[in-house]
Amino acid sequence: MSKNVVLLYSAHYLYADSNPKFIFQGLSHKSSQLILSTLMNENFNLLHQAKKFYTDISINESDAEYLPTFYNTINTKIHLHTIDNNWEETQNHIENYLKNDFKKVLFLFSNLYSLDLSLIESIFNSIPLDSEKIVIGLNKNDKVCFVGLNSPKIELFKNLKGNDLQGEYLIKKATYENAEIQIYDNANICTNIEDVKELYRLYKLSSNKHYSAQYIACFNYLIENYKSLLAF
Repeated sequence: MSKNVVLLYSAHYLYADSNPKFIFQGLSHKSSQLILSTLMNENFNLLHQAKKFYTDISINESDAEYLPTFYNTINTKIHLHTIDNNWEETQNHIENYLKNDFKKVLFLFSNLYSLDLSLIESIFNSIPLDSEKIVIGLNKNDKVCFVGLNSPKIELFKNLKGNDLQGEYLIKKATYENAEIQIYDNANICTNIEDVKELYRLYKLSSNKHYSAQYIACFNYLIENYKSLLAF
């Protein structure tokens, strides 16, 4: 296994009750959490089962007791953060990774979708070992989807607040670092009801054999309860 690590980060409550509640427009809190936790699980299983890099997770501390048992693997570290998403915690994790065991770190929001291993490998391959570099992935609405880097000197997450990172802001912050910057602008992340509809569209176009039983159950539930809302 390479000396690279993916930190899969959840910016929202996945299982525990929350206040304020994160809700996709038109859906219930329970249904919104079902979507977010399903995406988290799908992404983790894809990354972990590849066995090409280490996969750690960062979740809200209130979700810890509800986390499925398959996350308890020998090579997976589970970090807990507070819901205010104080990025100092994440900055510290990344610095510790790069100062100790790992050469490259990929910070990945857990509500990404259409994730594939070739993208992850491409990101890691684009990050050199002999010079500092920042890779930022964005969706069509300028939402930050992932950040890859290779130096503990890069303090990209320092003094950040909130869970609604915009690419324009993060790129501007990155320009103050002494590092090369590369942008991926075709990533996909589920942040609103239109993204949920896109997930539904992709699900309808694909054969069920590409999805886990949990993913299929999630969409069967959504179709049963929200079919008219999800239709274009």
